[in-house]
Amino acid sequence: MHKYLLFSILCIVSLNACHKEGDIISELEIIVSSDMVTGIDPVGGGEVHYIQIKEMGDKSGNWKTIRPLAINGFDYEAGYEYLLKVKKIRTKNPLQDQATIKYELIKIISQISKHEK
Repeated sequence: MHKYLLFSILCIVSLNACHKEGDIISELEIIVSSDMVTGIDPVGGGEVHYIQIKEMGDKSGNWKTIRPLAINGFDYEAGYEYLLKVKKIRTKNPLQDQATIKYELIKIISQISKHEK
């Protein structure tokens, strides 16, 4: 009986260990705003440019501010609004000023110019 209990405990611990940092949390679509916003770097204190994203299906409807490099494989161009399919990934051992969540581009679904004509 003790063998089965020990085996069950080991299985539960092993399953919990599978969800570690660096795991893909989900695949989803995000909107990337056409305008960058400016902020202050929390570490260096200098001016930094950020992009704003909104996760499709996020019921709050709030924009999140992230650094453009937080979407691996994506080259942002100001003046265009994007709809992207991405993988949302928990980062491994982020530094103090790094985000715990990053994104990896799967594909650009649309790119719409927001420049005034």
